[in-house]
Amino acid sequence: MTAQLLTIKQQFPSHRGKKRILLIEDNDINRMLLSDYLSYCRYEVQSFPEGSKFFDTIENFKPDLILLDLKLPDIDGYSLLAKKEQKADLKYIS
Repeated sequence: MTAQLLTIKQQFPSHRGKKRILLIEDNDINRMLLSDYLSYCRYEVQSFPEGSKFFDTIENFKPDLILLDLKLPDIDGYSLLAKKEQKADLKYIS
């Protein structure tokens, strides 16, 4: 499977500057694998196992994309998304 992912990466053009991805995933293995793969694909990644640092990290890291687990142990991912959508200055983030 890893070999397939590596060949898929070659199909995408290289990025101008590093795009930033915020990854919130409570499963340690999933978080590590996805974070490592995205870093390999030349993305700048910050990852956390819980949603408590969500808004502080957004303000400091300024991600272009958020990958968010919807079932987190400390907070519901849906409620984080709803709060994010209410903030006009965060609507640029996918």
